[in-house]
Amino acid sequence: MSANTLEKMLVIQKFKDGVAGIDGLDNPRSVKRSKDGKFVFVVSGDDNALASFKVTSDGLLQPLGFLKSTPSKGIYLEGASSVVSFSQGTRIAVASFYDGALSIFELHNNATLKPSKSFSDHLPPNVVFKSKDSLSKIDRMGLLGAWEVIKSHDEKQLLVASYKSDSVIICNVGTNSIELSSQVKRLAAQPKSLGNPVSMALSSSGDRLFVAGFEGNTMTIFNRHEDGTLTFFQQLENNPDLEKVLSNPQKVITSTDAKHFYVANAGSKSIAVFSYENDAYKHKHSVYAEELNGVGALLLSKNGQYVFAAAEHGHGILQFKVQKNGALSSPKYLNTADNSITGVSSIEQLDEQRLLLTGAKADTLYLVQLP
Repeated sequence: MSANTLEKMLVIQKFKDGVAGIDGLDNPRSVKRSKDGKFVFVVSGDDNALASFKVTSDGLLQPLGFLKSTPSKGIYLEGASSVVSFSQGTRIAVASFYDGALSIFELHNNATLKPSKSFSDHLPPNVVFKSKDSLSKIDRMGLLGAWEVIKSHDEKQLLVASYKSDSVIICNVGTNSIELSSQVKRLAAQPKSLGNPVSMALSSSGDRLFVAGFEGNTMTIFNRHEDGTLTFFQQLENNPDLEKVLSNPQKVITSTDAKHFYVANAGSKSIAVFSYENDAYKHKHSVYAEELNGVGALLLSKNGQYVFAAAEHGHGILQFKVQKNGALSSPKYLNTADNSITGVSSIEQLDEQRLLLTGAKADTLYLVQLP
């Protein structure tokens, strides 16, 4: 499948690292809008930074400031890879891959970012990523290679997918506190490990957690209980006698009713669709496109009707219509008139007709209008 017909997006704003005083956007990895829609946050993997923007009354972005990794000041953002903000946009959580850290920041007076708390074993990257020795005795927190952080819908928990620790970390969130609660690696009845997790998604009711294992080519699904604890539900992997469905799964999202979930396969230029039937999730179909080469960004639109996808080795983004049975339609290819948007690493919806995109190699944050 290939989406050859261009449907034109309009770039409303563009913020490029090193241009017009903009900093903190070298290799942007993740962009998130606060729940109240008043702020936007971006983390950078090469600038090792967290940047903040205000959404003005006319719907445009206004840069507020940024913080860069400064261990002497308690700021741990080396390889910052994922960001999430709480309802009012004044508390922000960041996962940093090379620092193996979960860092909490506060936005003071709606303007100034300040570090609040961090969790990390503070192990040097060369020890974590190059040593052949076992890390089990020095990996106390389970945050090595922290790749993605998400929050529960009630904002009472943070969850971190840690690639190198091969674990999911759960933190309990109070009004004025955030504390590590538990580390999940391999629960009772779980056949295999998490396979080096890099992405997670919660069902809309919060009772299921989906975890993508990048190296293991697995999807692990947990039941999530009212107290936030997890029990094993199902693990999906490739059947050697059938089509290879999972190939370096890098991002997972769920449909609004959680009857379906979608997996971006960075290794096979595909998105795999799984559906719930007869008390289990099963692979329904996969969509392939050249534009999905290295796909790692997925977003379900707020109305649940569309899936947006993008790849770091691709151009523009693809828009799929979600069918009633959860299947994805043939995609529309969206880009600017001159195909100038490339290497998109993250997608966020600002409002009904506008998206935020991070261009990893372009070191750029885009605000675009959909066709």
